[in-house]
Amino acid sequence: SRPERSDPPDDLLALARDIGCLFSIDSDAHAPGQLDFLALGCERAEAAGIDPDRIVTTWPRDRLLAWASRRLDRIEGRRHGGTGGEGNSDPRDLATTTESGLAPRATRDGASYRLAWVDDFETELGPSTLGNWTFDSNLTWFHPDNVQLKDGSLEFALTERGDVVIDSDREILGGEYDRIGAQKFGRFLARMKPSAQPGIIASFFTAFYQFNDDYSKLLETAEIDIEFVGSTTSVQFALHWVDAEGVKKQTEELVPLDFDAGADFHTWEIEWLAERIVFYVDGRELHRFTDAAILEQLAIPQEVRANLWVSDSVPWAGAFDAKSLPVHAEYAWMAAYTLEP
Repeated sequence: SRPERSDPPDDLLALARDIGCLFSIDSDAHAPGQLDFLALGCERAEAAGIDPDRIVTTWPRDRLLAWASRRLDRIEGRRHGGTGGEGNSDPRDLATTTESGLAPRATRDGASYRLAWVDDFETELGPSTLGNWTFDSNLTWFHPDNVQLKDGSLEFALTERGDVVIDSDREILGGEYDRIGAQKFGRFLARMKPSAQPGIIASFFTAFYQFNDDYSKLLETAEIDIEFVGSTTSVQFALHWVDAEGVKKQTEELVPLDFDAGADFHTWEIEWLAERIVFYVDGRELHRFTDAAILEQLAIPQEVRANLWVSDSVPWAGAFDAKSLPVHAEYAWMAAYTLEP
């Protein structure tokens, strides 16, 4: 904001605006009389066409502290390499809170993994598609506008439909993210903070879907799910598959939590091998499936997905109250490891 410098230069300011940077405005005062320089910085931001929502010094206190806390986590992860777990080839893995703490290689219980990709949602979604559809038991229409990048996270929103035109009579919009690139076996992680009031489902999962030619009917499915079903004080782990006779099947386990998953970010993980599927939070095992017949049916390359929606099943998810809208779920980052031979 200092008038004699006018930095950064206009061309650099425009570049930062165009590539999605966040901004901070201060007076750079060295004496009380220079505090008014702050107005000059505001004028430059306005002239450069910078949205006030991208200026961190305009944010409410709680939003600013939450954003700064996540940045501090990432700095500490780079400085200390994250936290580790017994039996790893690199101690920066398994219980990490930051994407920078993910080790390039890791081992667990005799399996070796290589880091395949990380999406940190700082400036872009990564290779993905956003849902624009629904399914029978879903009271929500997935809409691309309900998936946004916000404060370095991927955010889903549940909102009233309003005037949005969709190919459905549904009155609620939700969000779905599909990470392009199928993979069979490996580790799949998300640093997430779900919201799941009664009736609402927040999830992170892998999936394979096969539709008919006009995408009006789902013919085959395979899923490995982490789901928060109407609550964030318990989590459901579920497997979905189609058996040899073409019948859709599922098995699930509801696990009570000793914390509220919606109160803060936690690292959730699916470890998927031919002989086991294991679910973790912050490096701590919560449940595993080992039925060989079921695991064989699931051995199809699957893509990473996440979504936020409303179920029509009151016995399963509870009774949804539209007065709870809007509702948001956040994902700080997602990552996947491939299984090494």
